[in-house]
Amino acid sequence: MQSLQISEPDLASWIDSRSGELWAGLLEAVEDMIFLKNLEGSFVYNNAAHLEFLGKSREQVRGRSDFDLFSADEAEGFFAHDTRLIEIEEPVVSAHPAKDEEGRVVIDVAIKTVVRGPTNEVLGLAGIVKRVRVGSDKIACRAEVRAIVRCLLPAGIATSQIAALDQSVAALVDI
Repeated sequence: MQSLQISEPDLASWIDSRSGELWAGLLEAVEDMIFLKNLEGSFVYNNAAHLEFLGKSREQVRGRSDFDLFSADEAEGFFAHDTRLIEIEEPVVSAHPAKDEEGRVVIDVAIKTVVRGPTNEVLGLAGIVKRVRVGSDKIACRAEVRAIVRCLLPAGIATSQIAALDQSVAALVDI
């Protein structure tokens, strides 16, 4: 996922266009959390899995930022990743601990990339969050995270970014 190229001049117009509606329809069936944000950090699109995670409707989320939906600490972390992504215009990957709906420890692996308009300008970002359950087999958990990263990241991702993620995951699974 190097970057996403769309045909409209802004994300909101694209989501509301026929092409955007078709993509959004496909993304609704994906079990992983998927979202689009504009350059101001406001959500433009959230698939059903992300809305379920947030416990909110599409109308309650569209136009809101992480600061409206998460704790200040979480929102600051998301904002830092988003800002870095927009600055370097290359995919950013991160992992952080969370709890699932049953209170079990999970690792959320997030991969974000820029969304470009018809003249290659950056319009915002797209994110995919894959939730990995941390069970008793910590090695299997790390292997699953590595497999996810390999599937979703383009070949151009810096080896240092992958190594940093692997170290983060190793620390997280030992929580």
